[in-house]
Amino acid sequence: LNNAAKVQDASPETVNVGHGPATAITTKVDPAQIAAGAVAAVTCSGKDAFGNAVADVAEGNPAWSVSVDPAATVQLDGMNAEGRKVGKAAVHCVHVSAPEFKGDAASLEVVAGPVFKTVASVAPSTFEAGAGSATVACTAEDAFGNAISGSPFTLDVPAGVPLSGMSASLCICLIFISGKCCFRITSRSFRDRASP
Repeated sequence: LNNAAKVQDASPETVNVGHGPATAITTKVDPAQIAAGAVAAVTCSGKDAFGNAVADVAEGNPAWSVSVDPAATVQLDGMNAEGRKVGKAAVHCVHVSAPEFKGDAASLEVVAGPVFKTVASVAPSTFEAGAGSATVACTAEDAFGNAISGSPFTLDVPAGVPLSGMSASLCICLIFISGKCCFRITSRSFRDRASP
């Protein structure tokens, strides 16, 4: 535009101003606590130093990636995190414009999933019939090998094999009458058979 002659350029140039590198990133995880095997969604947003929102897509590709520490806590699939190992993890969104900048982390806690198997151990495995005893320790795990605490157990043994005591740690003492004892551990609806 020429102010004196009031003449305007009929074909002005266009200037596109894009955002700068991300300098503020917000990471959100929903839900913040999941069982092993369940999935949490990660959402990311960010701004540059001038308050401009950074793009979610860069050159046709997702502009965001996710990092987790410790990595073994979850299995990442894009913006989804599937729980694997019990524990707390720090989740960071990373923008392609500033790959070294992470911002504040969101916390994700993974707890044990449903009972997948039960495990019984007996010590000692042999002793004199009618004169000795053995301790049976019962544990339960989810599908990813995480121990499940506080799961109720019952112990089924053949008739004539008396049980004595049950501690808070779910250890049961057996007195064997003769030979070996086959027992079954049950935890909720799952059953596993062991033959010491």
